[in-house]
Amino acid sequence: AGDFSQALLSDAQWVDIGSEKSREHLLDGWGDPEQTLEGANFAYAIGTKAEILFWANKRASLKVAFRAQAFVYPKAPPQVVDVMVNGRAVGRFSLGAEFSIHVVEIPADALEIGENVLALVFSWAKSPSEAMPGHPDERKLAAYFDYALFYENEEEASRLMESGISAGEMATGGHKKKVIR
Repeated sequence: AGDFSQALLSDAQWVDIGSEKSREHLLDGWGDPEQTLEGANFAYAIGTKAEILFWANKRASLKVAFRAQAFVYPKAPPQVVDVMVNGRAVGRFSLGAEFSIHVVEIPADALEIGENVLALVFSWAKSPSEAMPGHPDERKLAAYFDYALFYENEEEASRLMESGISAGEMATGGHKKKVIR
């Protein structure tokens, strides 16, 4: 498993899903890093399940914020995402055609001290070649994700996002990622 010492600032952890240096946190179900036309990093969730490895140094409830967007095509059904931690259901949200931020609470009793696995389970995945005849991409896409931010409280999230330690990762399309309140 990965060395989390670089990822831990206080108890908050930033996983820049579209960054090469966050690849050690991405388990099954992720495509290679890509960029939007605006220059923001992201990675597609491939298939109906994608997993993220994260660390808990104590058993205390956490929040995880995702910035994500559904893979969309004409007449695409809603993309519903079930969130599991260590095999336990902890939340659900729906993704739309625009990037949006979704926050899920992870109860303390769902966590292990040390490594934990968060699974995103998608209601569907479809290849662009199926959805749009003539498109060459045959990967089964569910959604694309910019980041996952694990934190205990908003002050901690703010400190991490404003710390400047990863200013290049913080910029998305010319704007700062907003602090989750």
